[in-house]
Amino acid sequence: NRCETVGGNFFESAPSGGDAYMMKHIIHDWNDAECVTILKNCRKGITEGGKLLVIEMVVPTGNEPL
Repeated sequence: NRCETVGGNFFESAPSGGDAYMMKHIIHDWNDAECVTILKNCRKGITEGGKLLVIEMVVPTGNEPL
């Protein structure tokens, strides 16, 4: 049981004590300041030496929606 899904509000806090966190298709929905808040809150919860995996699609500037 090394993996569990946890809900919450990442603008307030992230669950603590994990050694790896994964966010998929999250960051692209928010402006830069909100992204910084999300990432800082994740950092507060991760254990020393832990990892944050951010999975996003990179779309070149000027591309139209698919």
